[in-house]
Amino acid sequence: MERETVREWVLGLGAYPSPHGERVREAMEWFRLHSREPVSEEIVRVDIDRLQAISVP
Repeated sequence: MERETVREWVLGLGAYPSPHGERVREAMEWFRLHSREPVSEEIVRVDIDRLQAISVP
């Protein structure tokens, strides 16, 4: 999946209650700050970590 597609999806998530809300906000901020392409492999790894953190309370 294209990173830009994932970034747009994350930025469109909106507000979520606990326990996921804080992690959703963190992911949104991460993708907002790291919007330029191309990105390094390190940033892609953090992308994945941020997305995984949303589903783990």
